[in-house]
Amino acid sequence: AGVRNATTGTLNRQCYKCLPVTCDLLTVDTERVCDGTPQEFTIFYTDGEPDFTVSWKVDGSPAGTGNPRSLTLSPGTHLVEASLTDSCGAVSGPQTCSVAAISAIVEALPTATVSGTGNICYGGSKTIQAALTGTGPWNVTWSDSVTQSGVTVSPATRSVSPASTTIYTVTSVTDTGTNPNCSNTGTGSATVTVIPLPTATVSGTANICYGGSTTIQAVLTGTGPWNVTWSDAVTQTGVAASPATRSVSPASTTTYTVTSVTATGTTPACSNTGTGSATVTVIPLPTATVSGSATICYGGFTTI
Repeated sequence: AGVRNATTGTLNRQCYKCLPVTCDLLTVDTERVCDGTPQEFTIFYTDGEPDFTVSWKVDGSPAGTGNPRSLTLSPGTHLVEASLTDSCGAVSGPQTCSVAAISAIVEALPTATVSGTGNICYGGSKTIQAALTGTGPWNVTWSDSVTQSGVTVSPATRSVSPASTTIYTVTSVTDTGTNPNCSNTGTGSATVTVIPLPTATVSGTANICYGGSTTIQAVLTGTGPWNVTWSDAVTQTGVAASPATRSVSPASTTTYTVTSVTATGTTPACSNTGTGSATVTVIPLPTATVSGSATICYGGFTTI
């Protein structure tokens, strides 16, 4: 397959049976390729097949000899020319047949530069992106096998929510707005670090007498200081060490839990609900009601 240039050059070879030789330029691949793809150019003959030296030029600069000639050109539009030199100088001296040029177009490869490194709390999400160059729309394939097809604008963005720390890269980017479509691998990466949620495990179940008090606690994990909110709406702010302890004196039997614990030593700060409980049972105070008022004679007695 190939594209033949419409213009031919003719060389009258004096030493080749005195016959004219007609030459044409053929590109065996295609006149438009992606960067890094070699193009093979060939001179062929419509009359005879003489022994010529084929010399090539690209944009006016020498590009070697040979037939066919494989050339890997830089992105852009290039003029590829060939000339044929007759080696039969014994009769008439060398003669050259210049063949009309072919325009060879090389498309630059698309690029995808990834960014978006950051931290999330477990269960959270973050937006990462790939800045694109080339001619869109683009198809972008990521290292976690997710493919975004038909991306119309740069950058390509997506929301990720990994269960553990993950590094994202672009394994392939294709710009479908060129002919042919050109592909490349991406550069850069986005590391999404997953911070475990803090925990608060409550304990301290006990009995107290009415009006008394007891200490309950929540064992904490994560990176402090912590803010701890209890089920009775009490919040302990800036708790520096685990466990978080507090003294309670309920008027009636009460079960205490932690409704929210936030570890403020990370960025971002991460929150969770607590586990466990502490039930403080209030025992009513005993009572003694005295009766038995009476009048007695001196030295007598009565029952009260």
